[in-house]
Amino acid sequence: MLCDLPLSVRPVVRPRRRPGHGPDLCLLHDPSSCLRLVVMIAILGGLGAAALWAMANLSSSRSSRMIGASSTVAWMMLVGLAVTTPFALVSGSLPDITPTLALWLTASGFGGVVGLMFLYRGLRIGKIGVVLALASTEGAIAAVLSVVAGERLTLASALVLGVIAIGVSIVALASGDTAE
Repeated sequence: MLCDLPLSVRPVVRPRRRPGHGPDLCLLHDPSSCLRLVVMIAILGGLGAAALWAMANLSSSRSSRMIGASSTVAWMMLVGLAVTTPFALVSGSLPDITPTLALWLTASGFGGVVGLMFLYRGLRIGKIGVVLALASTEGAIAAVLSVVAGERLTLASALVLGVIAIGVSIVALASGDTAE
């Protein structure tokens, strides 16, 4: 939301003179100290997300090996309930729960728990790298299901889904030592 900033602090994009480099994001207060803030924020955000995902996956794997898949899912759900309850209480009234909505809520909750049980069971007995590589395709699977349901697919999305499918095939077909 850079446009919401007052003019005195709004960044200005100034093109670089050197070919092959993108524009710099310069602050109006000190144009001589141009910062590539957008690039830095994206890199730091990506590194932070990767670190948090790795920590969560390793913790989940360790927990499922120590206490089992069902106990890991139960504790995860309990912690999630404790974290989200205060936000739910202050967010206002609930929408009307129709029978159709209740069915969708039940099906999505059941599907989520069953999927987590499969994931944690896989982490308990399988190789972490292989299990997490396969589990990380859930977004691609959701995209394929949306296409089956009638969503239009762009060429770029189709190419990305193809690359994901090739990667999953390589991981799934790799032998024991190669998969690590």
